[in-house]
Amino acid sequence: ELSKNKIPEFVKQICRFKPHCVFGYPSTIALFCQLATEQGYDLKGLDVKVVFSTAEVLYDYQKELISDAFGKIPVVNSYGSREGGFISHECPEGSLHVIDQNIIVEYLRDGKPVKPGEDGEIVITHLDNWAMPFIRYRTGDIAQLNTGKCKCGRHLSIMNNIKGRTTDFIVTPDGRWQHGLSLIYVVRDIPGVEEFKIIQEALDSIRVILRVHENLFPQNGTKRIIEGIKKRMGKVVNVQVEKVPEIERDASGKYRYVVSKVAEKGFQ
Repeated sequence: ELSKNKIPEFVKQICRFKPHCVFGYPSTIALFCQLATEQGYDLKGLDVKVVFSTAEVLYDYQKELISDAFGKIPVVNSYGSREGGFISHECPEGSLHVIDQNIIVEYLRDGKPVKPGEDGEIVITHLDNWAMPFIRYRTGDIAQLNTGKCKCGRHLSIMNNIKGRTTDFIVTPDGRWQHGLSLIYVVRDIPGVEEFKIIQEALDSIRVILRVHENLFPQNGTKRIIEGIKKRMGKVVNVQVEKVPEIERDASGKYRYVVSKVAEKGFQ
């Protein structure tokens, strides 16, 4: 949760801890840097050496904003999933290397492998998860296989042009910026929810689109969603829940769990 009022305390904690690296969501780190800079804090003096980005697509404007704020330091990309752990990391030459020793990555379209340089869904088989094997697990993210060699000398395979799910911030009526995960957890924990999208139409208006398995979705499912969102955003927020047979993807092919028309206006 980020707000202008919390920035001084966050900066104070970082100064006290003196981290050599910062690790987290690029959207959250970028917003922190923007708000801290606007309030006159000089993050360059914190002596942070590198920022590790994870869980979301790292956009160029975020990379530039974060790097500049901390004093032109490297901002390193990584890709993974909650289910599969880390899948690839960026090397100093800028290539995103797959951790081939731990995971098998396939790039599929309609269940068939795509050619190098073509978009395919990232499908993973994890080699280290002894508790629960993940075999050909569909991540829902899109990327390309690069068969070239990297100047860094590593022989690990290379992943290009990741188009992952994107998650917006949510802005509450009292001015707090919350990562979209705070609402995602509310919806995805309801049994029978197969797919969903959360749209913030206005500061006090949330629309939840659901594709559900009717036999599994509980009678109080809608009520639980409304109460959970109000608990995080405030009781004044109007929450509408709509069940649909299918949820359309964006034109880019990315799947956005959370879309905030309010945040898009306030943070580009």
